Amino acid sequence: MEEPRLNIEELYESKKKSDLSRLSIYSKLLERVHQTIRIASRQRNSLQFCSFVMPEVLLGQPNYDFSECLSFVLDRLTVDGFNTRYIHPNLIFISWGHWVPDYVREELKEKKNIEVDHFGQVETPEPTRVEFRTEAKPKTKMQSYKPTGRFVKS
Repeated sequence: MEEPRLNIEELYESKKKSDLSRLSIYSKLLERVHQTIRIASRQRNSLQFCSFVMPEVLLGQPNYDFSECLSFVLDRLTVDGFNTRYIHPNLIFISWGHWVPDYVREELKEKKNIEVDHFGQVETPEPTRVEFRTEAKPKTKMQSYKPTGRFVKS
């Protein structure tokens, strides 16, 4: 008779499925946020910010951990270069006004010879190295000092 054995990989199969399902839900929500940002950027007033209300429940989807999903979305938006603020209980404020577009950076480089990064910070080249002479002056003994008696230059 053969001894029963348990494959450890089988234990992780259900966890893998639930992780992929959860990641799929988070990605769908992130895509909704991206869609909201695109719509806000096309508005006539172009204020360069928008807000998004995170749903606590998605219809037709299994329940998800709200705080984990929120941190996922905020992290991805921050990596993409957006400034984000979470306003309790479920509002995300998203801003991209700090971003300097490529065409503006190229124009600054051509006209003013200034290089800036995407955030408007001036990129300074590496400072040139200044080398000082390290020749030691000849040391004089204290006993060889002779005061002149003049305190004020004339």
